[in-house]
Amino acid sequence: MRSCLKSRECERPGTLWVSLAHPFLIVSHCYTVAAYRIVQEALTNVVRHAQARTCTVCLTLGDALIVTIRDDGVGLPPGGRAGVGLTSMRERTAELGGTCQIESVPGQGARIHARLPLHQEGV
Repeated sequence: MRSCLKSRECERPGTLWVSLAHPFLIVSHCYTVAAYRIVQEALTNVVRHAQARTCTVCLTLGDALIVTIRDDGVGLPPGGRAGVGLTSMRERTAELGGTCQIESVPGQGARIHARLPLHQEGV
């Protein structure tokens, strides 16, 4: 996760905030990969499309692994269709029985909120 975040922070001037509620999240590999890819896709979208000055990534662990990415960019275009990145975030989340909310207000940024429930054995 750190390498993904580190590689993105140098691509565009601005601020990237990362918050890990637990420094070492201990979950199975499929959850780690899903969280990594969701963050990677979200940061790619921020860099390519959002024109954001600030982006915040927050991961928390409880009965679910919660991944939230928020930016202060231009937001998603009204009535626009989801591209490959947003679609893959939803698919990764659904594969693990979770939910992915994508919210945006034009001119005020976007928020991705993925909830990956940890109800399966061996998580």
